Amino acid sequence: MKCLIIVLVMISSLGACVRKNDEKMMRDVSKVEIVKPAVLKGNLYESPELIWPSSDGKMKSFKEMTRGKIVLVNFWATWCIPCKITLASLRAVQQKYNKQDVVILGISTYETTDPAYRLDYVSKFVEERDFGYPVLLDEDDKALWGAFGMKAGGVPTMVFINRDGFIEKTASGSMSEKEITRELDKLLKQNINP
Repeated sequence: MKCLIIVLVMISSLGACVRKNDEKMMRDVSKVEIVKPAVLKGNLYESPELIWPSSDGKMKSFKEMTRGKIVLVNFWATWCIPCKITLASLRAVQQKYNKQDVVILGISTYETTDPAYRLDYVSKFVEERDFGYPVLLDEDDKALWGAFGMKAGGVPTMVFINRDGFIEKTASGSMSEKEITRELDKLLKQNINP
């Protein structure tokens, strides 16, 4: 009987360790709040303001994180084969531009998993593939598309944002490392408007 109690205590403490890891993992992919959607200024959309909780419990601001930097936003889904191909390109791009003023942000959309488990599912997917950049969850599959001034479209879709915070280009479909690099290099060569 004593052995059974010890085994049960060990199992329950192991479960507590797993739960802590799950909680950490859940924060690797964040639910986002749209503070201000993209605004059309002239012929370009100014990027939106989004906030989300970081792994240390503080709120992250898209505008603060990206101010004065080139930004690449990737709309993708876990079930999408072209998205998975593009993820390999994005990992290489992330490493190449790691020390430059380039920010990559993933937005998981069109997830088919039950909404109650969606955050866990996407978090596990991201952790297993070691993305190396933040990922947000588009819970209703339209909100974040709209926040970037777009109608919900096909995945993957890339959004390229210049240093001034304006959306320069969107591109649907899988992109190679070379194609992504070409677009980022163009943006890196632009001057910031005063």
